[in-house]
Amino acid sequence: MELIGLSLVGIMMTDDLLVISEFLTEQEEFFILSNLKSPIKKEEITRNNVYRYGSKTPYGMGNISVEIPDYLQPLIEKVVKSGISEVPKSVSVNEYMKGQSLSAHIDSQQAGPVITIVSLASSATMRFSKDKEESFDVELLPRSLIRMKGDIRKKWKHEILPLLDTRYSIVFRCV
Repeated sequence: MELIGLSLVGIMMTDDLLVISEFLTEQEEFFILSNLKSPIKKEEITRNNVYRYGSKTPYGMGNISVEIPDYLQPLIEKVVKSGISEVPKSVSVNEYMKGQSLSAHIDSQQAGPVITIVSLASSATMRFSKDKEESFDVELLPRSLIRMKGDIRKKWKHEILPLLDTRYSIVFRCV
């Protein structure tokens, strides 16, 4: 499948933060979602499922494969051709169920200077916070992309608030 050109509708951008609300088309999202498979079934889910591909940096273990799946290649090409990111060395697919969240954190510096995330299936609110005094929220719609670099990547924590429905995110790291 070939991904369609980048839409410039719904862009929020600062030096360190880029959000594109309709980065993918509905057809592109459907193609990716139809290829996602949960290799691990859990009776009770206490944490989101994470499937890692490519370089073991920064995590060191837990990779399903050193090869990034073919179905993600058109998405990677679209991200790279649009100038948003370099070719990622590491890709994580995160599966979050209704009610799950992701606690506030700053990704390891080993993850590289740029983190790019594509959201699928449902919306999520990402909260950024710094020094317990400053915070702001970004609504991540299905098919949206967010890129973090610079201070927003290194000095601001980010978290995902409890979800209203199942959501997937594809995280690209250029380690």
